[in-house]
Amino acid sequence: MRRQLILAGLAAMLPAWAIGHGTDPGPHGGEVEDANPGPNMHMEVVLKGSVINVYIANEDGSQVATAGLSGAATVLVNKKKEQVTLVPSGGNRLTGTGTFVAAADMRMLVVVTVGGIKQQALFSRLVL
Repeated sequence: MRRQLILAGLAAMLPAWAIGHGTDPGPHGGEVEDANPGPNMHMEVVLKGSVINVYIANEDGSQVATAGLSGAATVLVNKKKEQVTLVPSGGNRLTGTGTFVAAADMRMLVVVTVGGIKQQALFSRLVL
């Protein structure tokens, strides 16, 4: 029951229109979602253990440079919630390391500030 409440809380953080569509796998092998409010921006999440890599691209697939961007991922896994800070790590990638252990029921809300606007995407079909 508690897990359902936490998931509902994460989903409530986004307006109904903010839940994009996934196109698995993305160019780096991860889940891709539309960033909202956009326009025309995509995020791809790739997990390697407890390391989160978020790749930012425009709708046409062109890379969005992450230098100067800031972000965070709210990770929900194994009935635990964790905040992970995301920092630029070259090209169009933001990276952060958590203490979580990835699992099939994992969910993640990624928020990245681009041009002063918070872009967000909810990931629920993460490729482990």
